[in-house]
Amino acid sequence: MKNTINKLDDLPLVFKNLLLENSDLINIKTPTKIEKLLLLQDTHGSYQFKKLKSNSHSKDKIHNYQDVKNEILENNYIFPNILDYKINISPERLNTNNKNNIIGLSGFQHKFSIIKDDENKIITPATNDSNYFIKPYNEYHLNFNQNLYIPCLLINEHLFMTIARDLGFSVPYNAIVKGKNDYHYIIKRFDRFGQIKFDHEEFATMLGFDTNTKYDATIIEILEEAQKYLSKIELKQLLSFIFYSVVISHGDLHSKNLSLIHQSNAFSESNKSLSPYYDISTTALYRLAEKNDIGMRIYSKKKKIKKQDFLKLAKKFKINDFEDEITRISQYFVNNFQKYINKLPDDIKNKPITQSRYNTKKSFKFILEKYYRQRCKYIKDKIDTSLVPDDNIFT
Repeated sequence: MKNTINKLDDLPLVFKNLLLENSDLINIKTPTKIEKLLLLQDTHGSYQFKKLKSNSHSKDKIHNYQDVKNEILENNYIFPNILDYKINISPERLNTNNKNNIIGLSGFQHKFSIIKDDENKIITPATNDSNYFIKPYNEYHLNFNQNLYIPCLLINEHLFMTIARDLGFSVPYNAIVKGKNDYHYIIKRFDRFGQIKFDHEEFATMLGFDTNTKYDATIIEILEEAQKYLSKIELKQLLSFIFYSVVISHGDLHSKNLSLIHQSNAFSESNKSLSPYYDISTTALYRLAEKNDIGMRIYSKKKKIKKQDFLKLAKKFKINDFEDEITRISQYFVNNFQKYINKLPDDIKNKPITQSRYNTKKSFKFILEKYYRQRCKYIKDKIDTSLVPDDNIFT
């Protein structure tokens, strides 16, 4: 930067969207806003922020992302992927961010980079760039009397990431690890191949939205931007994922949860393809969550979205045979969701979830099965009545 003193009133959006969405980073004092970037470690893509007068870009060997994608994702785990690993991380580090290792991945949930030692079955904090990070569960969110009571949130994410994988969507390796009162979540980074880093761009940044406006983007805006870079096949895959999100009631899907990844790690690379998907969960399990079927508007709606809305989108973007995708995804959910519940261990299925201020509790299995019936009713009413059997599924 040419000026001795940086006088930016605000960060450029591409950097602003790297900052965390909670107060941990905001409350750390720095002389200027741009110096907050120096607090970030292990940012997404190839961004690095250092106190240097000059820098040069990497001379790494160039890799095509599609050639190494499967090796990066390593997502052939068996559900539920529960790691019997020791977590050698202090409670303070699990519960709060600190100045020494704030991961440069934005989002609501606390997260930081880790070393996953498979030989010794131990998880420790990473001091440098890492290929894995952890989302610890939050004790505050296990208290029914708090504003946001979201127990089993990370089991929820592991479940719906896995269903997405089994439907053919690209997701990275992920797992859960049992903690004292809930489960932590481990996920592999999809923008790393060993020490090689691939840039990726969130639709929020591409469309000019920040953390505070990330839900304001519409699905049509997302698809219009995506079609500038994607083939018809990839555009159909993106619309299919959006439909999957509606089926499961992914009410937190926003424009920072969808992104494009550069097709190689070359510094000048401008071609992009669909990134693997991440941060997939349902909000329909939680009492105070907005009861939306998706976080962004589809023809002015976030709920009660119909099959015809998707067929209209498919026609607008010249996507063929999308009705087949609607049937495939809906039928898979209806026919298989109960099987995923059954695979969970008893301590998860029997985990008590508070239902009222009178301390009424139901098991997590009960909550999941109630959710399943609600989503089947949604599919029957709004998508296609023939896809849901006429039996006692709703009783």
